[in-house]
Amino acid sequence: MFELLIAQNPTNASTIKIYYSKALRGQADTVFIKNPDTAEILLSKAVEADPQNAEAHFDLGRLYTKSKDYPKAITAYQKAANLNYRPSDAFYNLGFIYASTNDFANAEKMFLHVVDLKPTYLDKVLFNLAVVQQRQGKKQECIENLEKAVINNPKNQRAQQYLNQLKKL
Repeated sequence: MFELLIAQNPTNASTIKIYYSKALRGQADTVFIKNPDTAEILLSKAVEADPQNAEAHFDLGRLYTKSKDYPKAITAYQKAANLNYRPSDAFYNLGFIYASTNDFANAEKMFLHVVDLKPTYLDKVLFNLAVVQQRQGKKQECIENLEKAVINNPKNQRAQQYLNQLKKL
């Protein structure tokens, strides 16, 4: 229906494409878990119709991360972040991907960026930042960020345990 409307109304096509893109994203959301291949097709169409649809880019990032297609996930999250959509989440997910692929320097950059954005889950960001710093041999920075994580959320047992473990070394 949207494609027909776009063809029949070329002067209003750009506005119609925005709504079409949102509809495609909504449709993808309903099949995201059960049928990721269909969701990918719908989300790809959504960003083709409206490249400014940040939510669709973010959802593609989630989909590609889940299937471990990290290069595509990185591109999708970067587009979402560039469109200022959930930047804390986009950069956090980028940090996770870089850490998963042993690119600790880029993971550190992403997590540091998220720390600056001060999300509600700051203690988790600090914990992950500390882990990638430890993997790079930055023990002191690692300990400092674990201490900040524990101060931010005293109930974060993983951060407390990791901190205790590092202080014993």
